[in-house]
Amino acid sequence: MSGKALNVVYFGFPKSKVPQVELCLRLAGMLEEAKTSVGPVKNSINTSYEHKTDSPNRATDQTKKYSICITHYNNVETVRASLDSILSQIDENFEVVVVDNFSKDGSFGVLTEYSRAGKIKLIRAKSSRGKGREISFENSQGDYIISNLDMDETYLDSLKEILHFYHARCEGKLLLVISGMEKDIRGLQNITIVPRSLVIELGGWRNLQYAEDWDLWARAAKIGAYSFTVFNLLRSPNQHQEREQPIQKLKLRYIRYRELLRLDRRSFFDDTGMNIQQLGIYLLAKASYRFHECYHDKFNINFDPYVKDYYIPYEHGDSPSRHDNLQKG
Repeated sequence: MSGKALNVVYFGFPKSKVPQVELCLRLAGMLEEAKTSVGPVKNSINTSYEHKTDSPNRATDQTKKYSICITHYNNVETVRASLDSILSQIDENFEVVVVDNFSKDGSFGVLTEYSRAGKIKLIRAKSSRGKGREISFENSQGDYIISNLDMDETYLDSLKEILHFYHARCEGKLLLVISGMEKDIRGLQNITIVPRSLVIELGGWRNLQYAEDWDLWARAAKIGAYSFTVFNLLRSPNQHQEREQPIQKLKLRYIRYRELLRLDRRSFFDDTGMNIQQLGIYLLAKASYRFHECYHDKFNINFDPYVKDYYIPYEHGDSPSRHDNLQKG
């Protein structure tokens, strides 16, 4: 990076903090070089597997009622158990569509095995998380989309139960399903259930690496078509300890700040007391986000998906002992 650019960011920082800011600058440069933005979706699908067998869970060309749309990257340790926990509770009314972002840990081989057995529809595409969700959606057929069943977690046999609740209480809306209201829990599960027609009306998922689901929720809320409930589906939640490693933490914070700025979520930064390192990363994100497509909307500034106005309490067959607490075994 040029000295001029460095001087702009260093302005106002004490000399003792300059090395930290310089690290952030170098990190941002590496991230921008390695960013995952790609061209139109139609040009991003490199490999597609669709094998039909006599499997009762086969992914076929027949119209399905539900499409479970999954994005995946490097989950070799959990992908088999995760898929099995989903496939074991669905029938011919469901299809599973997985977009793999060129995994490097051997997990793509596991996914290929399931695809060749006719259990999933598999697409390999270089993409951000948001674009991956959109590619999965565009290759699905279901009348209802179930998103964010990630392959780094396993699931309780409760999917049909929450779908029954959805049709009884939230039909036609986008429903966010979280595990609990505590901040350290609600982020572990962000399962989205939404009619296909509403996804099309909203314009689908956008090319974001963070907050891609929040963005869809906000657009649904803006037209009065968003609700959330508390219902735990996780058997083994992933605490993502790897995100606490120093370099990884810096990378993720930069991506988060950049994407939030692209969405004009200014209230996030107004309410955050930043230390010098966070401020440095924020300034980097602020300098770089305009080089990406932005989705500014005044509604986003104060949208909070967890306020009581959007809450619909789970009632049908509700069992507090079963659903109010995360089960980790």
